[in-house]
Amino acid sequence: MTLPLAGKFNKIILDAPCSALGTIRRNPDIKVLRTPNDIQAIKSLQSKILANLWNNNLTDNGYLLYTTCSILAEENQQQIKEFLAKNNNAKIIEIDILEKYKTSYGYQLLPSQQDGDGFYYCLLKKNPYF
Repeated sequence: MTLPLAGKFNKIILDAPCSALGTIRRNPDIKVLRTPNDIQAIKSLQSKILANLWNNNLTDNGYLLYTTCSILAEENQQQIKEFLAKNNNAKIIEIDILEKYKTSYGYQLLPSQQDGDGFYYCLLKKNPYF
């Protein structure tokens, strides 16, 4: 899914394909099935999907919520850090309800912090004047 979608939207939720390592407690086989090569391929796909949606489908002043069920920084904080370095029209928007999970680049919920899976969220705003 790296080809542009038809249409422009002011709000997009990208539940990005990921390693699913945040669900390891329910799916322990992930621990042995995922390889470093898998992670790099997933990270590349995430980057392409994010760039396509940002450049082709999100309107100016629109919002994109990037989410994964991963706990890996390279799929989450690092992905967003690299995205922001390439897109000076992007800004992270605070999500007050997730404040206690805040990182430098979004919000990371770990399975050990709650009774559930690990998730990552980052809300981005597109503005040509940033």
